[in-house]
Order: sequence, then structure tokens, then C-alpha cells
Amino acid sequence: MQNFKTILTTTAFLLCVVHSLAQSSNLKSKWGVIPPEDLQMTVYDRDSTATSVILQDIGSINVELGGDGYNAYFNQFRRIKIFDESAFEEGNIVIPYYSYRDKQKVTDLDVQVIFPNGEKQKVKSDNVFTEKINKRVSAKKVFIPNLQKGCIIEYKLEIKSDDIFRLFDWSFQEDQPVRYSELTLSYSTAVFDYIILLNNNGTVNTTKDTKMRGQEKIGNTIYTTEYQPALKEEPYITALDDHRINISFQLSGYMNSSGVRESVFEDWGKLAKDLSEDEEFGGQFKAKSRASSDLWDAFFVTSDMRKDSALVIAEKALRFVTSNIVWNQEYRYWLTESVDDAFKKKTGSSGALNLGLLSLLKRSKLEAYPVLLSTIKNGKMFPLYPFTDQFNSVIVLLKDGDKSYLLDATNPYIKLGQLTTQHYNGSGWVADEKNPVWIDFGAHERMDVWLGYLNLSETGEVTGKFSIMADGVEARSWRGDLDTDKAPAAFLKDEFFKQFPDIEIDSVVISDQKNYDKPIKLDFKVKIPAAADVVNDFIYFNPIVHKAYPENPFKAPTRALPVNMIFPFKQDFIVTIAIPEGYTLEDTPKGERTQLANNGGRVSINCSQPTPKTVQVVVKNKLAQVEFAPEEYPALRQFFDALTKNGNTQIVLKKTN
Repeated sequence: MQNFKTILTTTAFLLCVVHSLAQSSNLKSKWGVIPPEDLQMTVYDRDSTATSVILQDIGSINVELGGDGYNAYFNQFRRIKIFDESAFEEGNIVIPYYSYRDKQKVTDLDVQVIFPNGEKQKVKSDNVFTEKINKRVSAKKVFIPNLQKGCIIEYKLEIKSDDIFRLFDWSFQEDQPVRYSELTLSYSTAVFDYIILLNNNGTVNTTKDTKMRGQEKIGNTIYTTEYQPALKEEPYITALDDHRINISFQLSGYMNSSGVRESVFEDWGKLAKDLSEDEEFGGQFKAKSRASSDLWDAFFVTSDMRKDSALVIAEKALRFVTSNIVWNQEYRYWLTESVDDAFKKKTGSSGALNLGLLSLLKRSKLEAYPVLLSTIKNGKMFPLYPFTDQFNSVIVLLKDGDKSYLLDATNPYIKLGQLTTQHYNGSGWVADEKNPVWIDFGAHERMDVWLGYLNLSETGEVTGKFSIMADGVEARSWRGDLDTDKAPAAFLKDEFFKQFPDIEIDSVVISDQKNYDKPIKLDFKVKIPAAADVVNDFIYFNPIVHKAYPENPFKAPTRALPVNMIFPFKQDFIVTIAIPEGYTLEDTPKGERTQLANNGGRVSINCSQPTPKTVQVVVKNKLAQVEFAPEEYPALRQFFDALTKNGNTQIVLKKTN
């Protein structure tokens, strides 16, 4: 497991070390040589809002043979222009590296500042610190004093690494604009084979050539790009790095000392076999494994499984794990300690809970397998390439006849077949030695339905009752909130009726709170003083007292990144209002319907008068499509405009006597 953890850690921390290069020679210059126009620049012409710009970021990765074998050398030369005081944080440079057992060493670091008048100041060693982040990772930290608007910071460094399996990652795009970025990769093509993973929007140019280094024929590949805009967070996206222009390199094969070509990883089957034999993964859930024997003994004593079906056993096992081990909010797929350690401590990572659940299912003679995946915020996966550093968590696949269920013990309020939100990244890999396959899956629908029967008085007061029901992630949320010391009436007020501080809620009845196979239901009575506005002979009342979306979450007129809503949803609000004596219905919202293309979603509102003294308003919202390309964004924004507009509707009553 050591190799797998090394690769994962190396990838994670080096995402923080950023780089770049370019194609136009006038966009880059040597160390300390600052073009006058860059020194005089007061605003970046391609983004006037930018508080800083990376003028050039030039890097190289060289795999070379030395006295201690092959090593990878990473060099970077970055230059940053500061426009505003808010960008002075660029003067706090952090360079993480893998310090465990001296796997990596920062062998050269030089930092200097060029002031607007052209004066240069080298950063002294007193302002350079080494900090241990954890037992595997350290960081060189540089503090640059006396920064001014208009300054240019430049630094260069070299990192030597004995890990040639996963080379340094490189990003061509950052949180601030990048004017020019370049990376050169050099290694002996006769000795090594690397898989190249380039996340590209078509703006990265590639140039290849060869050169001789002693007796070795070296392949050179130069990647360049220029004028990349700042990459910024937007609502409802996957990991920001999924959309970043970057490149990474994974060793796939090499020539050994005998001249025989060897593969680093054979295939997914070989990887599944290696994982199953690893004590920190497969050793946690194998039959009769000591790593989970205490958990099994405790579960077996409390369960009579002789007559239970597979799903009943799975339900019991899921509830047993979630009630005995609390998730510590960490995602892992391996364990440095055991499942039983987590059971004893009553807390553990996603790996501890889900490998513990898997062990119970396997010991119960059920057909179950581990499924490795990457959480949404960890980023996308690469099904073509069998390496483990793309994963950061694990769930469980249960097969019962011709049906399959995904299980997840990280949340105690979800039902069989549901997952924690971050696990809904679209797919996962079943680490089964006999049949290692990728499976696709989507999130379950969020569903809530409101049925209301209200009496509206001539003073604007509303009394009545509601029956509300939720399923999917909505039910998970409600169950979690209700399983606290907070009274149910307080939960309802805080969750749904904050706009009515004087509301009174009583007679709350909860159904199926612990029956996870069914939707959760709440029935309650309400009294809302001054719910409606009374103006002369008119009463104005918004019957949608609970708004699914009080405002449109998509405020920007345009969008650069795709939208990922994760959950489809269905929300119905149906309310019947009794009209006070002496009033008639003067005006109602017009029946409207908004639809997305290809049945991707619909929003509708209808108002009717079932009897002369009652009005019924029906709002139905449904979103089936969850992923939207930037060109589909205007339609999605219009969809949510309609949804929020319906939440702000009103009926008008007029006094007749």
C-alpha cells in the first residue's frame, strides 16, 4: 500500500505548486530582465478587474540518471505583477514538497522583488522558513516584506524527487490571469513510457523534438499556452480543477536492467488483486479478518440473520455501523489503522465505515464488493488508466439476485441505495479481482410535497394545517435535523418559515422518521398573524408560504463553466385557501408553464376556484437534467427565473359588502 499512498499524497500536494509557459518569445524574458512595458503596467489589458497577473510561468521536468539511480528534477521560474494591495498575499509564497524519508528536496530557491522604479531587492534567507505540514509533507514558506502596488515578484526553484512513477503536475491556468505558461518534459524514451493526461480547452500547443544526453536519446516535449483567463468559482460546479487547464504524467512502463520492457501496472484486474492482498484495504474485509472481527462479533450477537433476506441483513448492517462509528468527515479508501480501531474509538473515515460495512456483508455470506471513487471536490477520474491516486474514497456494491444497490455508511440518515452527496461523482470502480468493472450511477431525486389547507381572515391572519412529505436527499436532511434536541416545531419554523417570525406551529406529528425505506412525513397546524396585507378594501396574499428557491442562484448573465446540480428534484406545493366572508376573488396569477428542452425540466403554476369560497394554487417544479453546458446556461437561468417568480405570486381579494 505504500506505493499507492505515496502517489496519492504526491499528487495532492503538488497541485498547489503551479506553473506555466508560452510560445511567443516576447512574452518571456530571463531572470531579472524586466521589459519596461511590464514594469510600467498599471492594469492588465485583458482583464481590468485583475489584482495581479502571472506574467510568465516557465517550468521543466527532467528524468535523469545519476549516481543514486533515476530522479526527477522539477524547475520553475515564475513572475507575478501586483496591481493592488489586495494581491499582496502573492508575497506569501508556499512551496510544498514530499519530505518523508527525503523523497523530495528543494535544492534551489531564489526570490526577488522589482519595485516600480526598477530597483531590485533579493529576499533574504531570514524570510524563508521550512514548515512541517504533516509527517509526509513539508513546505518552504517565503514572506516578502515591503511590497508596493506595481511591484513584480519573481522566484525560481528546483525540487529533486526520487519518485519517477508520478511526475510533477503542472497547471496552465490559475485563480489570476496567466499571460504565458510553458512546461518542458524531458526523459529517455528508450527507457520510460509515460501516460500523459492533458486537461485542455484547445489552447495548449505541443512541440516535440529529440536530443542526445550522453548515450541516451532524450525526448523533449514543450507545452505552451498564453493569455489564459482567471479560473473562478461559480455556483454548482464539480471540482474547480476539473475545469483547469493542466497536465500530469503517470509512468506506465520501463526498460529494466536486463533490457526487458516491464509494465508498471498490468491492468485493472492486477490492480484489484494487489488491493485485495493489501492489509490496509482488502485485509480489512476479508473473511475471518482480524481487522474487523470485533465489529463482526458485536453485530452477530445483536442480529438474528437466519431468516433475514439479503436486504434486511444489509439494512441491519448499515444501521449497526452508522450507530457505532461516527464519520470524521475524512475521505479515505485505505486504513492505516483497522476497522476495529475505528469501532473502538467510535469514529473513522469513509474507508473505516464502508470497509467495515463491507466486512459485515461478506461475513454474512452476501455478495458485496468495494467500489473506489473520487469525491466531487476531489475531481474527475480516468477509467482508461489503472492507477489508484485518482481515488480518495470507497463505497459498497451489494448484489441481490439481478438487482444491485450502492451502500454508504458515512451518513446515518440515508437509505439503502443512497450515497453522501460528495460520493455522487458519476461513476466508480468495482475492485473485484474476478470482474473489475466501472459502473455509472446518478443521484436520487430530491422530492418534497406540500399540501396545505388555510383559512384567510379579513384581518390578514392565516390559520390552517399542512401535510408535508420528503424523500431522497431532502428526507436525509429532514431526518438529520429532527434527530436533535430541537423541538419539531422549532425545526419547521427555522427551516421553512423564517419570513414569519410570529408564526405559531403546534400539533406536529412525524411519520416514518426511522423507516428509511419510506418518505418522511410531517403533519402540523399553523397560525400566521399578518400573513396577508390588508389595504382598504383589498387583501393581498402570497399563498406560497414556503419557497423552494427564494431567489435565482444563477445571477450572472453568462457562464464560462458547466453547471452540475448533482440532484434532480421534484417539488410540488398545493394549497387551498378559504376566502373570508364578504370578499370575492379579484385577481389570481395566470397559469404559466416553462420547460427545458428534451424534458430536462418544467415549472408550472395554476390557480383555480373549486368553490365560490375557496381558491387553490398549484405550483409544480421538476428538474430532470442535472448537467448543463455553458451554452445551455441561458435556458437554465430562465428556468430558475420562472421558478422564483412563481414563489412570489399572490392572489387579490376584494371586499364586496
